[in-house]
Amino acid sequence: ALTPVSGRIGALAIRKNGRFILGAAQGGIWTMDPGSGIWVPRTDSLPSLATGALEVAPSNDQVVYDGTGEGAFSGDSYSGNGILKSTDGGTTWVHVSGDFFEGVSVARLAIDPTNENHVYAAIIRGRGGAHRTTPPIHSTYGLWESKDGGVTWTLLKAAPGASLGATDLRIDPITPSVLYASFMGDAIYKSTDSGATWNPIMNGMPAFADFTAVPTRFNIGLSHPAGHDPVLYAGFDWVNAANAPPTVPGGPGAH
Repeated sequence: ALTPVSGRIGALAIRKNGRFILGAAQGGIWTMDPGSGIWVPRTDSLPSLATGALEVAPSNDQVVYDGTGEGAFSGDSYSGNGILKSTDGGTTWVHVSGDFFEGVSVARLAIDPTNENHVYAAIIRGRGGAHRTTPPIHSTYGLWESKDGGVTWTLLKAAPGASLGATDLRIDPITPSVLYASFMGDAIYKSTDSGATWNPIMNGMPAFADFTAVPTRFNIGLSHPAGHDPVLYAGFDWVNAANAPPTVPGGPGAH
């Protein structure tokens, strides 16, 4: 017998006033205001209900961006049709990105903390359920930048040939010119010039890891409180290709 379920959550953002903005994997954007206990659907009339990323602008939390297309690579994920934007804190949404990012998925968004119109996007290959999608123009997998609020986009770094795209992205809240990003089955990178150039930062990773074998999907998190050094965290799996003694707990093989 079929059992009704809520489905999974693709992304979640919280405004300063406590409003929850939730993006369902294939159910659109919903909001819940503090004390109400009521979830309200906000994007049922828009072309894409698949959500991959949500981000509130630090300099103006009335501005919220939604990257459509669930960035999970699962057999029941669905690609999107670009970037949605809200200028009233998540209540109403419009599609702003033209024909950019149709048929792919947005794994992560990052917004310049000093400029609500300066946005970065991590783009990965999209899915059509059990099938991969073949995107049209303006959908190269990799890291993209918009300086006009999501309307037009410039490719900063394309994914390497064997990679299916950029899986994560973080901007330093204290020094916005510093960015961190990761690519599927490849590596984690750092930029100190707002994304113009990128260098891998893989020192200290497991010595016998084969990140292409799985392929590895890196997830990253950044902590940089004022007055302290930044700390970058990474979660990933890997194959011990040489079957050497493990460098992390858990034994040889995949970790």
